[in-house]
Amino acid sequence: MAAVVIVTLNARRASDSPFATPISPPRLMANCNANVVAAMKDSECAEPSFCRRLE
Repeated sequence: MAAVVIVTLNARRASDSPFATPISPPRLMANCNANVVAAMKDSECAEPSFCRRLE
Protein backbone atom coordinates (compact mmCIF):
# COMPACT_ATOMS: atom_id res chain seq x y z
CA MET A 1 0.00 0.00 0.00
CA ALA A 2 1.28 3.46 -0.84
CA ALA A 3 1.87 6.21 1.70
CA VAL A 4 2.17 9.90 1.03
CA VAL A 5 3.85 12.74 2.89
CA ILE A 6 2.30 16.13 2.18
CA VAL A 7 3.74 19.26 3.75
CA THR A 8 1.55 22.36 3.63
CA LEU A 9 3.54 24.65 5.88
CA ASN A 10 3.66 28.33 5.01
CA ALA A 11 5.76 31.17 6.43
CA ARG A 12 3.64 34.03 7.79
CA ARG A 13 3.85 37.49 6.25
CA ALA A 14 2.73 40.89 7.53
CA SER A 15 -0.09 40.99 4.94
CA ASP A 16 -1.55 38.84 2.16
CA SER A 17 0.89 40.28 -0.38
CA PRO A 18 3.60 37.82 -1.46
CA PHE A 19 6.06 40.74 -1.19
CA ALA A 20 5.15 41.60 2.42
CA THR A 21 7.74 41.35 5.18
CA PRO A 22 8.05 37.83 6.62
CA ILE A 23 7.09 37.66 10.32
CA SER A 24 7.87 33.98 10.90
CA PRO A 25 11.18 32.97 12.50
CA PRO A 26 13.96 33.08 9.87
CA ARG A 27 14.68 29.33 9.87
CA LEU A 28 11.09 28.11 10.34
CA MET A 29 10.80 26.45 6.92
CA ALA A 30 14.31 24.96 6.97
CA ASN A 31 13.90 23.54 10.48
CA CYS A 32 10.43 22.13 9.83
CA ASN A 33 11.48 20.48 6.57
CA ALA A 34 14.56 19.02 8.28
CA ASN A 35 12.23 17.52 10.90
CA VAL A 36 10.02 16.03 8.17
CA VAL A 37 13.04 14.43 6.47
CA ALA A 38 14.28 13.05 9.81
CA ALA A 39 10.84 11.56 10.53
CA MET A 40 10.74 10.01 7.05
CA LYS A 41 14.16 8.44 7.60
CA ASP A 42 13.00 7.06 10.97
CA SER A 43 10.04 5.54 9.12
CA GLU A 44 12.34 3.91 6.57
CA CYS A 45 11.29 6.20 3.73
CA ALA A 46 13.99 5.90 1.10
CA GLU A 47 12.55 8.69 -1.03
CA PRO A 48 9.59 11.03 -0.52
CA SER A 49 7.51 9.13 -3.08
CA PHE A 50 8.28 5.62 -1.73
CA CYS A 51 7.31 5.42 1.95
CA ARG A 52 5.93 2.46 3.83
CA ARG A 53 2.51 2.93 5.37
CA LEU A 54 2.59 4.13 8.97
CA GLU A 55 0.05 2.55 11.28
